[in-house]
Amino acid sequence: MLRGMGAACGLVLWAGAGLAQESPPCDAPKFLDDLPEGTAAERVHRIEAWPGAFGGRVECLRSLAEGRVEQYWAEFLPGGGETEEHVTYTEGRITYFLKFSGDEGAARPVADCARRDGGGFVCRVDMAAGKGLFLVRFFDEALQFTGIRVMAFPASGVVNAALWDMVGDDVEAGRMRMAMDLKLPEAGGSWPLQREAESVPGNPIWGFSGDPAWEVMQAIYTRRQPVVLETRVTNRVNGQEVTTTATQDISDGNLTYLIDKLAKVEELMVSDLEKTKSIKY
Repeated sequence: MLRGMGAACGLVLWAGAGLAQESPPCDAPKFLDDLPEGTAAERVHRIEAWPGAFGGRVECLRSLAEGRVEQYWAEFLPGGGETEEHVTYTEGRITYFLKFSGDEGAARPVADCARRDGGGFVCRVDMAAGKGLFLVRFFDEALQFTGIRVMAFPASGVVNAALWDMVGDDVEAGRMRMAMDLKLPEAGGSWPLQREAESVPGNPIWGFSGDPAWEVMQAIYTRRQPVVLETRVTNRVNGQEVTTTATQDISDGNLTYLIDKLAKVEELMVSDLEKTKSIKY
């Protein structure tokens, strides 16, 4: 079923959605970042999909980005008490934001799709509440599905923060060995992560791709269940190897719910702009 989700996206005909100039009206924009009322937009984003697919209230926004005023659109979903949700439609990107009741701060991005500099699209879902663990899916310029990865960023909090502060420099320098496994305790599944080639000093990246990533996606999309990241760090103390193990529950949110949102954002991103006007979830 999940492979079919990617295949279905691949069958959508390319029709230059990103090149379309058509956009919703902006007669009464909302001004963010303390912008004075009436501030003119220096850049107007071209939309990738027509706002409104999620049944929310569509608003035109103006805010500051890198020192200039930009205009884009957002869709605010009806409040249900348990969550606050909205979607932003900007040039080259569609992002789904979510905040669960009881969470502090603003809604955070949980699923998004963006155009890649080299062509095609990359779409990802945040699996760890902003701590640096993502399920990532790739499409080429012909909208064909090309791959899937699980990517972890140990320095961003997905590894126990106290442990990483203590051993991170030694791990990166090769003085300590680190192993990571993504685990589904209820289902009994376990998948090892490996250091990725695009890692750079200060920002290591670990992960896995292909069939193992498909297995993880299928498991967490089919049934809501705990997801745990286990980290083991080994060093030598007085001539003996000592291993420190830390586990982190990363399933605070409902990953089944989030992957469903990713599928919808993917469909909007790769569909013809005119077609997106009729898509309703």
